[in-house]
Amino acid sequence: MYPGSLHEYCLTVFEGTLIVPTVFGNILLLLSFFTRKTLRTRSNALIGSLAVSDLFIGGIVLPYDTKAMIFILGLFAICWAPFTVLIQ
Repeated sequence: MYPGSLHEYCLTVFEGTLIVPTVFGNILLLLSFFTRKTLRTRSNALIGSLAVSDLFIGGIVLPYDTKAMIFILGLFAICWAPFTVLIQ
């Protein structure tokens, strides 16, 4: 793959479109959890904690991973991309 290839652009657009719904959906879930007393149960607390961790993934890891995919080229990018989340 060469810099600016179609594959690189498609991957960047795909990962970029995942960031906004991930962050927005988790913020909505947390707002509903904290504003409705009927939703504050132990099982929903687990879902709320998962939403917090997913919010960090969508807000911190995915933008970093997208940036890494833009700058890392070739076969190294294809092999390395799935492990960037594990290393961070």
